Amino acid sequence: MRPKINILYADDDAIAVELLKRQVGTDDFCVKIASDGQKAWELFQSHVPDILLLDIKMPYLDGLDIIKLVRKINQKTPIVVYSSHLNTSWKPLTWVRMIVFVKKSSLICSLRS
Repeated sequence: MRPKINILYADDDAIAVELLKRQVGTDDFCVKIASDGQKAWELFQSHVPDILLLDIKMPYLDGLDIIKLVRKINQKTPIVVYSSHLNTSWKPLTWVRMIVFVKKSSLICSLRS
């Protein structure tokens, strides 16, 4: 039996969180959820995940703030920005090693309305 991959997912959108939990399942992944940026930062510091999955716009600390904080202490954890608020001006952030930007599905946006 393979060890589970630990994911820390930070998103204040309950629909997106529920959809992701259904997509990844529980067999191969252990997903910890943070509903705001401050909680995500606290969880990251207490237990470094295998993958950090972040929304950009969240209360208290946004995803970009979290990326900066994480990279000050950890250069290795892969970061995936999973957001409907992607912006091409963030291209300079590619210096932040192992970061990927993924646009949230329009399905999530349509379910929200």
